[in-house]
This record gives sequence, C-alpha cells and structure tokens, in this order.
Amino acid sequence: MTLLSDIAKYQEMANDADLPLPIQQSARQVLAKLRPETSIEVLKTAATMRRYAASDDPKVRLMGVSWLAKHGLSSTSPAVAAPTAGKTQAIAERLIKVAERGRREARAREFLRRHQLVLRLLCALPYTRLVALSGSIAHLNLEANGDLDLFVVTRGRRAWTVTVAVLVLARLLRRRRVVCANFIVADSHLTLEQQDLFAANQVIHLRPLVGAEMWDTFIAANPFVARFYPNAAAHPGDPVPVDARSGLLSTVKTLLEVALRLPSPIIEAFCRTLYAWHLRRRAGSWRSPDQVRLRSDYLKLHTQSHRQSVLERFDAAVDRACEDAEREMAPRAVAGGRR
Repeated sequence: MTLLSDIAKYQEMANDADLPLPIQQSARQVLAKLRPETSIEVLKTAATMRRYAASDDPKVRLMGVSWLAKHGLSSTSPAVAAPTAGKTQAIAERLIKVAERGRREARAREFLRRHQLVLRLLCALPYTRLVALSGSIAHLNLEANGDLDLFVVTRGRRAWTVTVAVLVLARLLRRRRVVCANFIVADSHLTLEQQDLFAANQVIHLRPLVGAEMWDTFIAANPFVARFYPNAAAHPGDPVPVDARSGLLSTVKTLLEVALRLPSPIIEAFCRTLYAWHLRRRAGSWRSPDQVRLRSDYLKLHTQSHRQSVLERFDAAVDRACEDAEREMAPRAVAGGRR
C-alpha cells in the first residue's frame, strides 16, 4: 500500500455516510497529514517551530509562536519528533482497519434490522428455549457475504425437529442462504463436548435473542468458560440491536407445542432419519468433519470451522510473546548476576 492509496482510502472514509461519525471526523483530521507534499515536512516544521518558541531570542520565539498559532498548535506542548514514512504508513493502516470495522458494524446492524421478522419467526418456532446470535453477526462484524449464525437450545430431545423447522422456514421466507443454525442442542445436553479456549470464546460472545432463563442454566452447565475468562460477565454485556420477541407469536408457539406433544417423538425420529441421511451425503464437502456431531440431542454443524487455525495462531502469538519477554529479561538477569 502506498501513501497515495492511503489518501484515497481516507477520502473515501471521510465521505462515507454509512460510517460512524467519529470515524468520518478522524479521517478528515488525519487526511492532511497523509498528503505526500505535507505529511512529513509539516510535522518536521512543527517540531522545529516548537524549539523556536522556546528560544531565548525574542524574534525567534515570536516566529515560532506565530507559526504554531496559525496552524492551531500549542507552543507549550512538548516537542514531537517528526514521524518517519514508516510510522505514517502504520498509522494509516491501523485507521483503515478501524474504518473497515466501522463499515462491518454498520452492515451488521442493517442486516439485523432487515431480518427482524425472520428472527421473530425463528424464535417463535415450537420447542426453542434459547435462540442466540453467534459468529460474526454476534460481534457486529459482518462481512459482505456474511450470514445469520444461530445457536439454539431446544425443549427436550427435539434438536432435529427444530433444525428441520429452521430450514423449512428459511426456505419459505427465501432466506435459506442467509439463515445458518449450525449448533443446536437439547436442554438435556447443555454441557459442551469441546472445552477449550475457542469454545469459551464462542460462548461469551453469544447474544441471546430469547431465553434469558435458559442462558443462566447453559452457563452453569459449562464452568470451563469461567476458567478461561474469569472476568466475563454471566450475561452478555452488549444488548442485541434488534427485538426478536413477540407476545402474539409466543402464544402461538405455546399452542403449537401443546398440539404437537403426542406426535413429537415420531416427528423427531423422521426428521433425524431424513436430515442425517442428507448431511452424510454431503460429508465429502466438509472442510472440518471433526467439528461435526450428529447425536440425538446434540447437533453441531461446523463444517467450515476455523478452530484449528485460530488456536494455532494464538499458540504462535503466545510463543512469540514469551520469547520476547525472555530476550528482554536476559540482560537484566546478567546485570543482576554481576552485582
């Protein structure tokens, strides 16, 4: 990336009405610093003028103070060393990442607003006790081709019934490529089978839409999360920017559960047989078959999981940090031994 491309990016950020206002303002403030003819030279001049402003010579001091005042800079601020082109480049890259994060958040909020009716209908499906956003949409960090990842807890052993119901509803609403219920468990199997850092991170970032009371039970069934994140709150801190609750639909949901009470075991067996056959037929296309579980009360469909790569990057980062710490401490240890 060149400095000229940075300027183009910042101009785009400054004029993008979809970005949060603070990011637009930051882009405008730093845009001048990234111009090739002024970025380094102006800051070098500012550092020089601050030294002039501290001079004992009245004429030199007046020149420095006047220049700083003209450019809105303080003459009493400590002198700032002019950044190199590399530092300017690093600042540009970081701010561009911030702008991209802002775009993704705006995209996620609009995505949730556009699919509010879909979420309400999904939460009203019979036997859903907890429905939570997961993945990138839960982080409000949605890419352009992102989807609606859902974590669901069902009432009793009806994980397959609810999964098929989600698929049918999504197809009827023409949202099959958007809705992705990829982790469905029964309330009889709340304890997660994989209990590592990746799983704990997924849990603390779930954003429940309905089922607050079941959320507490789910967290209690997975105490390993607190071992990895002891400071994580029991309840998600950030509210979901969409209301998926509906009094009328909740009443319909209760009536349907009563009506389906007797045939529900037969429906569950049929859904499991049919959908399990469909899934095994497509098993050859799974990139992470080890992250798929097809149990009677535990349906995990992470067919494209990033677990392994994420954990490998984390371990590599920890190793680098430990090596850096050892290199930093080595001279101190040697100096201490000489005493």
